[in-house]
Amino acid sequence: MKRSGRAIAILLILLTTYTAACGGGSNAPSATTQPTTPTPTPAAPSKPTIGYLPQGWAIASETYYGQYDNEGEPKKGSMQYISPDGNASLYIEYGELPAAVAENKSNLEGALRELISEKWIPQPDKVATMTFCGRSSAYATFFLSTESLYGISILSINDSAMIVLDALWTAERHSDINSIIGNISYFN
Repeated sequence: MKRSGRAIAILLILLTTYTAACGGGSNAPSATTQPTTPTPTPAAPSKPTIGYLPQGWAIASETYYGQYDNEGEPKKGSMQYISPDGNASLYIEYGELPAAVAENKSNLEGALRELISEKWIPQPDKVATMTFCGRSSAYATFFLSTESLYGISILSINDSAMIVLDALWTAERHSDINSIIGNISYFN
């Protein structure tokens, strides 16, 4: 079990997308310019709701939507949940579509493959479609035999918003992962 926990920790580091906050100058108008009417911005998407977490599962980290607003990058938020024994982890990212996904919007499986290649997730054993968050979604599964770890990545899109789920678990946490995935709501 120690080896599995260590492998999950390593894979979590690989799965988690790191972003850095960019500094910026003041947006206040100068004395010589006329103030302009601010352009309305679209409302922030609600964060996904998890209707059920198995006993002992807890949120390990959370980045609020738009917390890191990097120019030219899509706005997003994320949440990471970990099982009490550290043998399973679930990472959810939500928000605006990145360019690679927007370009493949009509081909969900292709868009998911593009995301997987950017995240250093192992090549999937299977890529197919399923219903997730009430939408047709692409999913990819994989198995790391050297560590006895199972994994899944799921991508769901609605207009210009998306939710991506990445999960890793050992065999004894399989039902936990299925229960959580089946109780996630988004796109309300």
